[in-house]
Amino acid sequence: MSDAAQTAPALPCVVQLGFAGSRTLFSPAPATKTDSDRFREELQRYLTGRLKKLPEELKLDGQYFLCGISQVAIGADMLFTQACAELKTPQRIFLPQHRQDFLNATASDGTPDFTDEERVKAERLLAGEQIIQERVVADAAERTARFDEANLEILRVSDIVVCLLREDATGKAGSTSDLLERAKKRNKLTLEIRFTVANGHVEIHEQWHNRDQTQGSQWPRLPADLPVPDQTIRPDKEGYLGGLYDLASQHAKRHQKLFRLAARIIIGTHIAATICATLVLAFHASVKYLLLLTAGLLPLELVLLVSGFLVHFYLHRSRAARVWALSRLVAEILRSIKALQHRHFQLHYLFQLPMPLDMLPLLRTINVLHLRATRPHRNDPWEQQRDAYIANRLDDKDHGQLIYYEKERTKDERRWRICNWTFGVCSSAAILAVLCKLIIVGYVVFGVNDWDLLHLTRDFLGVLAIILPLLSVAALSWMAAMDFEARIHTYTETLNFLNKQRPLLEQAKSAAEFERLVLETESRLLGETVSWYARRAFTGVT
Repeated sequence: MSDAAQTAPALPCVVQLGFAGSRTLFSPAPATKTDSDRFREELQRYLTGRLKKLPEELKLDGQYFLCGISQVAIGADMLFTQACAELKTPQRIFLPQHRQDFLNATASDGTPDFTDEERVKAERLLAGEQIIQERVVADAAERTARFDEANLEILRVSDIVVCLLREDATGKAGSTSDLLERAKKRNKLTLEIRFTVANGHVEIHEQWHNRDQTQGSQWPRLPADLPVPDQTIRPDKEGYLGGLYDLASQHAKRHQKLFRLAARIIIGTHIAATICATLVLAFHASVKYLLLLTAGLLPLELVLLVSGFLVHFYLHRSRAARVWALSRLVAEILRSIKALQHRHFQLHYLFQLPMPLDMLPLLRTINVLHLRATRPHRNDPWEQQRDAYIANRLDDKDHGQLIYYEKERTKDERRWRICNWTFGVCSSAAILAVLCKLIIVGYVVFGVNDWDLLHLTRDFLGVLAIILPLLSVAALSWMAAMDFEARIHTYTETLNFLNKQRPLLEQAKSAAEFERLVLETESRLLGETVSWYARRAFTGVT
């Protein structure tokens, strides 16, 4: 990574630099191999220096670090890969077909794409430490379509595009010129570099595209509600995931407590204020209670209403529900990735789940850091990782998901029953109070005596007839605010899935089978949190 990344404050964020270039660097070819090597070296020095200056030129501060994305075709792609190696910039390789097929491919006239020397050089570059991923991104049967698909994938994931072309290069499907035109049409920040040989040297001409439209807004931004650390988090997987996980977990717990306290205050103050209002309504006609009403109940009712309103206003202004939901979602994402340990593969499931759009820069950064950290472990024995995954992710007594979902489901079922019991008892009591009040009123109207006791009982039952339905609604409101019913349903489904998935993981016979099962498991576990986020982030106290 660059020096800027090593001193990056707060949370580093990746900027993905897509690259494509001419396969044939010089046309016509230089007269001698010495001239060809010299021109190539000039072009190499220029490209390396140009990439080194790019962050400063674009005012990418220490928060950002670059990750290159390209193919590894002959010509300009190899120059770019060498430049990334010299600058220690992580690089992702997107291939139009599997490596050996790609390196042994031939053009339509039967000419090999790579000479023996170039093939050896490409193999050496692909083994470089800066290569964090090698991925096949095309499945078309036709050659041109495969290159076109590879270009489209590079373009899709890139924040900046750099194209290095001969001065006389022309466009066709799957070519660099075609990618350049698409990048301009998609308003990608694009650097077009044209070169030619004149007077015995390589001459360079540069042109930026879409810089005015994108300057200041093109850089990926982490979610605004994401907690910011007090000190720098290292831009490596262990430091990033560990530091951000601790921060997000603490942030989630703090805002969860804030939301629940606010919910209790809002519901409690409105219940108490309604009780005060009901008592005032019941006894306002009595002179002997006038001082009590004026000095006690009415001021208390006012204080309660104002308090509930202010807490409700603060709850929405502070966006406590969204911050809580986002922090927990981030913590669960990081917990999921930590569970993968050193398995080297693309974190596809992060991008397939319906995550909030402002999470994309964070997910890309985590994906790059994961690929970079696990590249040295890509050939580690998978059986030990399978056993560790089952033991730590599923069966662990403190943090295992099987125990967690069972415990949380039991807890929420108990709370749900309490709320439903409260609703049922209060509603039944309210019905009984209204029925008794109806009998007493009928007795007063048609009876011989008009006793004071009957009036007092009637007023008391009238108060209950107002307060008890309110308590019933409060129980339902608390149940909705805490999301009990949806959580119980989700926990049950997830628990059933894990109980079926565990033996499949245990019986996995190959690394490929294990990886598919792991990704399926993590997708399901994280999908539960994503669904919860979608409900929780925009749910208040009603």
